[in-house]
Amino acid sequence: MTASRRGPSILYHIAAGAATLFILTVLAMLTTALSDPDGPLNRWLNRYGTSLILGEIALLAISTWAALTRDQSPAAQKPPPPERRG
Repeated sequence: MTASRRGPSILYHIAAGAATLFILTVLAMLTTALSDPDGPLNRWLNRYGTSLILGEIALLAISTWAALTRDQSPAAQKPPPPERRG
């Protein structure tokens, strides 16, 4: 298989998974604002929510940075310098 026909690297999949997890956590936190304050999800997020969000942000930042710096696709390569005529 040639490099131009390969799909995204595993680092992009990790970044996408971290982003999905982050979005689901934020939606769960928003949902708890409208639900029972003594509900199990609300109590759990009150206790661990901040640490969870900070960990997800760190994972998302690191995985995105790693995916972008390790990208080997032709679009990420620097173009060759222009030829001088004259």
